Amino acid sequence: MDEQPGSVAPPPALPTGWPGWVLNGLAVVSAGGAYVVAAAAADTTGAARVTLLVVGGVLAAAVVSTQLIKQRRDAQQITKAREVAQEAKAAFGEALSGALAPITSYLSEMSSRSGRADRATVVGKLAQAIVDAAVSVTTPGARCAFYRYDEDGRRLVRETYVGRPSIPRLQFVGGTPDGDAVLGLVEGGDLVRIDDVGQDAMVTPTHPGDYQTVIAVAVVTTHRRFGMLTLDAPLPGDLNNADSALLQVLANLLGAGLAIAE
Repeated sequence: MDEQPGSVAPPPALPTGWPGWVLNGLAVVSAGGAYVVAAAAADTTGAARVTLLVVGGVLAAAVVSTQLIKQRRDAQQITKAREVAQEAKAAFGEALSGALAPITSYLSEMSSRSGRADRATVVGKLAQAIVDAAVSVTTPGARCAFYRYDEDGRRLVRETYVGRPSIPRLQFVGGTPDGDAVLGLVEGGDLVRIDDVGQDAMVTPTHPGDYQTVIAVAVVTTHRRFGMLTLDAPLPGDLNNADSALLQVLANLLGAGLAIAE
């Protein structure tokens, strides 16, 4: 479109990649300059007045243009953030599908096995796939363990684990503060997440500082208590509600497999 006589052409487009503080600064300077020029123009006449009014128009246009550029840049950043979120969501979905595939395969295999010894072999693979899944789709540096419940001995004994090289404790025994706490969790079919173990007397890591946040969930069915899954991570707050929900699902699947195996 042709430029109309007497109109003020907007300044050349500024790069949208400029930082927000630069764009804000340009807008402030342009607005201040427009105000000063307008005030000066009020006290002048003739050609000088026309010149000042033109300059003021250019500065006013710069204010509008700068803000439009900033809005466009912000919109691009929002779009990019959404694209990144969608990519992350897709990647998580693929990781979760890959982690669950062997679990569903083992559950199907167990259902087709007639001998208890055969099912016991598969359930060991199932338990390993469960802890593998928990570590692969949660936070980096996580560690997951399955503890089998010994009702007669009032204890929980570690059967399998995966994650960080440090080895989780072998067992929790009744009659100790943390042992009674986790046994109560299993017997009640509960889940607990502790965001900072340093602020909770119930948790006493075997190696102090080995982990700072932990989730524990009972592995149970309606009529049986099989044990507990634990998931821990190095820093406070590393695990969240989504991790708790995932571990609960995995515990339910493991409970179903253990029930089939009996």
